[in-house]
Amino acid sequence: MDYERNTKTVIDGEFLTTRLHSRRPDDFVVARRDAMAWMDSPISMETWHGNLGDAIWRSLIGQEGEGFFLARYSAIGGLGDVTFGNHLPDASFVRIPIVDSDNPLHFEPGAFGVMTAGIRLGAGPRNVASFGSGEGFFWLNATREKDQGPGTLYLSSLGEIRLHELREEETLVIDSGHILAIEQSVDMKLGLAAHPDKGILERLAHSVMSGEKLVVRASGPGRVYLQSRTRQQFEDWLAPMMARIKRSEQRRRASKK
Repeated sequence: MDYERNTKTVIDGEFLTTRLHSRRPDDFVVARRDAMAWMDSPISMETWHGNLGDAIWRSLIGQEGEGFFLARYSAIGGLGDVTFGNHLPDASFVRIPIVDSDNPLHFEPGAFGVMTAGIRLGAGPRNVASFGSGEGFFWLNATREKDQGPGTLYLSSLGEIRLHELREEETLVIDSGHILAIEQSVDMKLGLAAHPDKGILERLAHSVMSGEKLVVRASGPGRVYLQSRTRQQFEDWLAPMMARIKRSEQRRRASKK
């Protein structure tokens, strides 16, 4: 396998494999619960929660698999690989360096995959501008531990993921549901989708009739990771099929009576 330099990790489709060595005490990864697909025999797994306050916040805010207890993987007596599968359908992993202890990366609950040593994983309230995403009122946060070196975070999302590195005062207009992760240094303002050079009534009409409605105007500096599909879009697509399956099951049961 062609492992990434320093991180010893390779992303292959919907799988993520990392190589661990017992000679390095800080050579471990933390993953969401039930993420491991397979691992070599030298790999050991144990539960992990990190900072107690962060763990309590995650238990209240995080989705299935990223609550109070997570899974910690390390090597015992040699070198070994551990491979994780993506928990979302048709999903992508993205590698995100976490290098700044004063500039947390905020990301959607449900997106956490794997992280290396050197990262503090907590939670906190969203910026008001991101409320329109339909994902609740809180983010999960990844921050570099002050007394440790930089770490690497791996997030997953429905569809493709794209990085925009915004320069100072550079602005990007975003449908908030497409924000997967964003650095705290990025300034976010909520507004109508139509361009602000139009009158308020015209802007409102164009924004509503286009279906875009409210958007986030994100200004740098900082990184923004965008996802091609939103969870709301996926749920809207899935709901009619689930309803048909439910009706079919009800008819099947009724015919047996």
